[in-house]
Amino acid sequence: MKLFAVYSKVHLTQKPTWLDEFYKKYNPSSSGYHVTLKQPCYLKEEDIPNVKNQLAGLFNSAPIPSHEIILNFNDLAIDIGIGEFKSIMIHAEHQPSIHKLQKHILETLSTYKDYVDAESEAWEKNFKPHLTLASDINRTQYELALKELRNDYACKGVIQDVSLIIVEKMIPAEADNIKNQTIYRL
Repeated sequence: MKLFAVYSKVHLTQKPTWLDEFYKKYNPSSSGYHVTLKQPCYLKEEDIPNVKNQLAGLFNSAPIPSHEIILNFNDLAIDIGIGEFKSIMIHAEHQPSIHKLQKHILETLSTYKDYVDAESEAWEKNFKPHLTLASDINRTQYELALKELRNDYACKGVIQDVSLIIVEKMIPAEADNIKNQTIYRL
């Protein structure tokens, strides 16, 4: 049994100078700025060719009107829950193309719903494209991150492709390995 997810790397074309350092500090093992389009699911080995072929068919049919999607990230979302671990994100402004892309991917892969995390299906249904600046940090780190977080956090980024990641474990070392990625151009 493998794990798979679909995401788009975001190349930030405008960002505050402090952002990369903050990101690296609070996402030390992250694979870089990205928007998750299909949350991690379990995948049988024999289904791998089917998933790749379905996505290839989707992207060969050109469902996206342009070859890139530009996103403006400017809505800070801090974790106010009572859980042990916290996150800090910047949501993107509404952009119809990214929602259309995510919808097409979910429709194409509609039979793959054995999610790794129970809440993942809800995240897909209530899709909010975002950059995660701090991921699953403890309360002490979270309080420190909030103090370090500056008001000039708005960013602009571009998406030009979609990556299908198929791994044994959903960890950056595996996800970043080019052998575990199939990249589809918009």
